[in-house]
Amino acid sequence: MSTLLRSRTLKATSTWDRTPDTKNHHKELQRRITADWTGFAKHRNIFNGNIGTCMERQIYNSYVLPAMTYGAEIWAKKNPAAA
Repeated sequence: MSTLLRSRTLKATSTWDRTPDTKNHHKELQRRITADWTGFAKHRNIFNGNIGTCMERQIYNSYVLPAMTYGAEIWAKKNPAAA
């Protein structure tokens, strides 16, 4: 099955990587943790002590923390048994 959008054909798929896996929260958490550590490791030189603690905190709060908590606010709503 395919759909036409702006003169481009879109193919239907059975999976989507960017949607939270509501059936397996552990798998979703592991994926997020892995992505966070990978992103953190790429920019490890930022947190090596050459910049002030205040700047490190701002970078962490602006980039690392949102990536870790993205989607967490809807997990309980999608799985009432988890609450």
